[in-house]
Amino acid sequence: MTLSETAKILNVSESATPEQVYKAYKRLAKKYHPDLNNESVEAKQAYDKSRTDF
Repeated sequence: MTLSETAKILNVSESATPEQVYKAYKRLAKKYHPDLNNESVEAKQAYDKSRTDF
């Protein structure tokens, strides 16, 4: 995965600091976490993808 693809998924600029990238990742991880989205298969898939991509 390229930097621009990662930035697009995390909704940060390509020149984002590591701290900004980490915060964006944590925000998405919380949004799609299986414990918070019990019945959503899409959320589980998005969470699993974000874990492997990060």
